[in-house]
Amino acid sequence: MATLTELVTLYGQTCRNCPEAADYNSLFMVADTTEVYSVMAVGHEWGWKQLMLGDPLLNGTGVWTISNRYVPGATNISATAIATARKHLRYTGTDAGFDFGMVYGDQEADPSRQERSAGLLRDLAEDHKLTKVDLMLTLSDHSYGGKENAHEPYVARPHWDGAEIDEHTVNGGISASSMVSDFSTDDAEKPRKIAWHTGPNPCMAAYYPVIFHHDGHVSELPDYMTSGTLWWDFHYSIYNLAGQSRTKIKHVQDIWRPIQQQFFVQAETAAAQAETMELDAAEAMLKMLMLNISITLRNTLVEFNASLPAM
Repeated sequence: MATLTELVTLYGQTCRNCPEAADYNSLFMVADTTEVYSVMAVGHEWGWKQLMLGDPLLNGTGVWTISNRYVPGATNISATAIATARKHLRYTGTDAGFDFGMVYGDQEADPSRQERSAGLLRDLAEDHKLTKVDLMLTLSDHSYGGKENAHEPYVARPHWDGAEIDEHTVNGGISASSMVSDFSTDDAEKPRKIAWHTGPNPCMAAYYPVIFHHDGHVSELPDYMTSGTLWWDFHYSIYNLAGQSRTKIKHVQDIWRPIQQQFFVQAETAAAQAETMELDAAEAMLKMLMLNISITLRNTLVEFNASLPAM
């Protein structure tokens, strides 16, 4: 938390040289296997709150999501947050009554996306412990807007579970990226700390792993996966090649499904093996794994370039 808030204090939010769609203030979720925090950042000011199991915001479920809405009840704020609010936001209340989210947050922000995600996760958590696939499916859900849709019954999306394609089209918005962290602490035989990343519109892309091992070391990613090219290749296949065609959307999803399952098995096996190896050997093994995954991603996207235009 100290590092994140220090960076916000020093450099602020928004981006003068970024496209308009990327020029905004941010709300962060910071979590590990035991703690979760929500951090709001506006300009050089910030406020954060730790979410405990009994917090009313969790509704007794243990599930927490964030979106573009403020989080009430920040317990820690930047040193100048109140003074800045008095100067620029016409805050006239007391210091003791100051609530960072209520003062700096957008009171008119649409809550439906956050409510929808929380509703899906809470429905899923009723009969089993949430998994990485549950989180990925929730991130892939396209229902958006209107409180009447926020708590619709969950219908499994047709990504990696073999379900049939249902009403599912590419919406107009572009998700910058999605990440799901799968940090296992309850299985000594198969320990893993894997962050799964993907590009825009995760319902039509594959998540690739970043594996943490040996107390802070991380699997080396090939240049293709760190240069931005992979993101744009995902983007091109989704928005330029598949577009709104249900036939093409289904083709993309059908191709990614077994590949995603393969990545799951490979990454989890490698993460467990790495913990039993010396550091140098583990790094070499993981480097080869990531190279193979990178080649698979690139070759699949090249296949889309060849197959989708003719469909």
